[in-house]
Order: sequence, then C-alpha cells, then structure tokens
Amino acid sequence: MAASGWTDTRGRTRLALVLGAGYALGRCAVPADTWAPVGLALVAALHLLAIGSCLVAARREPGERLVWWAVAATFAVNVVGSGWSAALSLQTGRDPFPSVADAWWLAAYPFLVVGILGLYRSRVAAGELTTWLDAATAGLGVTAVGVALYSLAPQHGDRLSDAATAVALAYPIADVVVLGLAVGLVAVAGRRADHVVVLMTSVLLTKSAGDLALATSQSGGPAGAGVLAELCFVLATVLGVVTAEHAGSRPTPVGVVPSTRAALTPLLGTAAGLGVLGTLWGDGRASVAEALALGCLLAALGRSALGVREVDRLREVHRQAHTDELTGLANRRVLVSRLQALLDRGRPLGLLLLDLDGFKAVNDELGHAAGDDVLRHVARVLAERTGTGSTAARLGGDEFAVLVPGGTAAGLVDLVADLEQQVSAPVATAGRVVHVGVSIGVAEAGPDDTGRLPAAVDVLRRADEAMYGRKRRRHGDVVRAPLAPPG
Repeated sequence: MAASGWTDTRGRTRLALVLGAGYALGRCAVPADTWAPVGLALVAALHLLAIGSCLVAARREPGERLVWWAVAATFAVNVVGSGWSAALSLQTGRDPFPSVADAWWLAAYPFLVVGILGLYRSRVAAGELTTWLDAATAGLGVTAVGVALYSLAPQHGDRLSDAATAVALAYPIADVVVLGLAVGLVAVAGRRADHVVVLMTSVLLTKSAGDLALATSQSGGPAGAGVLAELCFVLATVLGVVTAEHAGSRPTPVGVVPSTRAALTPLLGTAAGLGVLGTLWGDGRASVAEALALGCLLAALGRSALGVREVDRLREVHRQAHTDELTGLANRRVLVSRLQALLDRGRPLGLLLLDLDGFKAVNDELGHAAGDDVLRHVARVLAERTGTGSTAARLGGDEFAVLVPGGTAAGLVDLVADLEQQVSAPVATAGRVVHVGVSIGVAEAGPDDTGRLPAAVDVLRRADEAMYGRKRRRHGDVVRAPLAPPG
C-alpha cells in the first residue's frame, strides 16, 4: 500500500508537470485562435487535477482537512471563473472586462486565505498571537511598499471605466496582502518553516506575479505581459498540485523560537510602513498603501503592548520563583544562591537561622490564619531590623534566616538580641494578643589562613546546629563555621 500511494503521488505530480509544460509550449508555438480551446481544456484538466490532489490530501491528513478543502475550493471557484470567461468569449467574440468571471475569480480569495492561514497554523505552530502580529507587521509593511510601488506604474487611464479599474487593481492588491502575510510568517519561522509551507508560499508568489502581469497588460503594457500572466497562472496550479502531494508528511509543528531574524522581521516591516506613510501622507488623498501602512503600525503597536504584558508576566513569574508568597521575603533558593555567591567572592559573612518557639500552639488553638499573622509579623521585623545589603528569607514553616555580608561577631550578637526582642513582641490576631519566642543560631564564615572558605551547605549546617543548641540551652553563643569543608 505504501508503494502504491507513493506511485500515485508521483503520477499526479508528473501529470501536472506534463500538462503545464504542454500548455507553455503550445501557448508560445501555436497561433492564439487555434490554441484557445486546447489551452482552455488543459487549464481545466490542471484545475481538476489540483482539486483531486487537495481532496486526497484532506483524506490523508485529517488534522488539515479544512485546509485542503479550502484550497480545493479555491481551485474549483477558479475553474468555474475560467469556464464563464470562455463562455462569454465564445458568445461575444471578445473578452469582456469586468465580467461574471471576475466575480468568481475574486471569490476564490476567502477560501485561499482560510487555506493558507490554516496551513501555517498547522505546520509552523504559530498559535501565539505575538507570532501572528509579527507576521502581520512584516506582511502589511511589505504589502504597503508593493502597493505604493505599483501605484507608480502606468495606470489604466481612459482605457477602463472606474469599475474596471477597481477590479483590475483588486487582483494584485489581494495577492500582495495574502502573500505579505505568508512571507511574514515564513520570515518569522525562518528555517523551521515546513517544506509544504514554502511550496504554498511559492504558489502565492507565482499567482501574484501573474496578476501583476495581467494588470500590466490591461493597462496598455506589452502584449507579452498577457502571455506571461497565463503562464504564471498555469505554473501556480502545477505548484498547487505538487504542494498537495507533499501534504502526506506533516511533521510535529515546530514552535517559532526567538532569533535575530525573528526580531528583525517585524522591525523591518514597521520601518517599511513608516517609510510609506512618510512618503505618501499629507497629499490630501487616502490610498490603499497608506491604509496598509497604518495597519502595519497598528499591528506593531499591538505586538508592543503584548510584549510589555509578557515582560510583566515574566517578571511576576521570576518574583514568585524567588520569594515566599505569604511573607514576601526571599525563599530558600535565593538565600542559598546569595550565600554561595558571597563565599565564592571570599567575603566574610554571618548567617542567622531563626525558629519560632510556641508557634505550633498558636496554630492549633487559633487556627492557621492566626499563624499566618504571626509569620507576617516576623517577616516585617526581619525586613525592618536587618541592614541594607542583608537578605531576610523564609526557609519554610516557622523557620527564617538572615544573611549578613561582612557581619562581625559583636554586630551579630547585637542583631540577635534585637531580633529576639522584636519577634517576641505581642501580636494582635483573631481578637487576641499572642506571644511567640524565637531561637536563633548564628554561624560566621570567613577565609582561613590559606584563604579557603567553607561551602554554603556547611555554613547552613553549623547555623542549624547552633539554633537547636540554643533551643536546648536557651543561650545564644556565636558558633563559628569551620574555615574549610571537613575531610
């Protein structure tokens, strides 16, 4: 079955290439009147082949069923438009413009938008709004530049009515809008863009080139522009078949990882939008290019607002990871990190470990809310009574710590006495006044004669031993940590 599926895929791709090559050779070698019915038949066959390939892709990839149905509908609506155009040409002997066929061709764009955006969402994993805004900024900026440059080209003048001119301009503008978004997404994704995404982008690029050539032909450009437009449309259909046939190998969507290119893409789009507005604004006329440039700047502003919100969110995540939620003090991770940093720099320090006495009785008799009030009281005392540069932390439960850089033995003893007095002060909670005691163990750490310092874990262990010794003896001797790790 695998071999059969592979053979079918290659067969449809080869058939599309043969039909496309046949159209190109015939269009260039056979007189136009003779070629017209043959060319129409080849175009219809190519579109039917593309529709079939998209339907097969939808069955092969259930997760992308809507994508390939939408692309199939795009080809179906286009082939109906081609049929209408051929019928009108046979009936009137000319190619009326605009006509019902143009309504069908323009109606294909909504299906194309659904397909292309669904494909990018599926294969680039561009689920984040920031990614879409980056792509929109880049795409709208590029589109604004493209429309502005197109406006500088020779226009239709008196050859077409206002309605015809609007229809003629609608094709390249719609193409550039969709293509701009597609290019923006590919640029943001960079090398992570899936090969099917790149192929679909090439379909859009080729179709856009065809519409631009057709508009040039209709505005009185060279006769070869019309032929070029037909060849581009045929090539876009062939590429559509190839794209659909590659849909069977959908990888796990790869997220867009921030990179220099991903950051530059929206910046360049914003610069393009500003350039268009700086050039065209103030002439008293509103233009499509100016509207697109304004859209680009709005997308950039939206992206900036989301960026600020993301920075705030990350700052909050960082705060939560480094602070104790109840007391607002630093947590154990921060204390150990700062302790080790001071030791690595060879700085002498003092470490106080505090354990509350009588706290369990408060919790048991008055409840956890009262216990929380006591813990917040202790946190306020530590924050207010420790000096600048010191770190007060809650280690968990009713255990706290204070890290004092450069603390001397005499200074640490005074700090212990002060904290014992302040922590033991009465606390009003639950309609009552409660008292808790505190046992404080102190460890000093400094370099020995060889300049070596103990590890953070040894300083913590010695302070812990001193604290439990204080609980037993009820006096607070300063315990000096060993100058080097044991062993």
